[in-house]
Amino acid sequence: WHCWLKPTIICPYFNIESRDLFSVSKYGNGKRHAEVQKQFRGQVQILAENRQITVQTALYKVLAGLEDMADFAMKAAVSMETEMTKDAYTAFNTAMEALPTTGDDALQITGYTQDDLVTLCQKVTAFNGGRKAVIVGTHLAVSKILPSDSNYRYDIQSDFVKIGYVRNFNGFDVMMLPQVADATSDFSLALDDNNLYIVSPSGDKLIKGVLEGATMSVVESAQSTANLTENVTLSKRWGFAVATSSIAGLITLS
Repeated sequence: WHCWLKPTIICPYFNIESRDLFSVSKYGNGKRHAEVQKQFRGQVQILAENRQITVQTALYKVLAGLEDMADFAMKAAVSMETEMTKDAYTAFNTAMEALPTTGDDALQITGYTQDDLVTLCQKVTAFNGGRKAVIVGTHLAVSKILPSDSNYRYDIQSDFVKIGYVRNFNGFDVMMLPQVADATSDFSLALDDNNLYIVSPSGDKLIKGVLEGATMSVVESAQSTANLTENVTLSKRWGFAVATSSIAGLITLS
């Protein structure tokens, strides 16, 4: 997902290769050339945007053991990492929910059935050059993947009971996405538990990310401020977007 960069290098462009094959035609034996064909690359630019977090401690509270700048700075770094994960997922989910929903080219289906899931897996595999599709979702979402036959049985020692979902369904692997806390709302989760995604991880990655330079920090000591507070600001530039010629599918569970 990431394009790791040195501070002096900017890499905002990604080349997009065509997934189409060339057409094969019947021609006479006396022809030197058939109809000329060629393909062109696309290009997607991803601009990194700056994000900042500033944390503060009061000198008196630090001396009294009530605040610790090291703890605040560590939590700020984790917060930035979580925000980066959410941005990547948001770009991915927004693109998936914009997939076509009608006709033979439908890649988004509302309501789970075994036939629809297998059909989408076949379609994604075929149009991604035979690279096998993988079913991806949160723990709750993948737990809904069950056979259409209501006569199946499992005991308390089965893998389904132990891990909560089927790891391989009709020959297609199932991968669980760990949930991410959404700090914008009390006890809310960032990842949609209602979506099953069908992707080909071995092909071109759907989401590309740009991280521009290293994390920068600005420290203002307590002795340099009028109210004896210490401020630490972390800055990081990144951006995520869909930049691929691969296709994917989406099943909305309800």
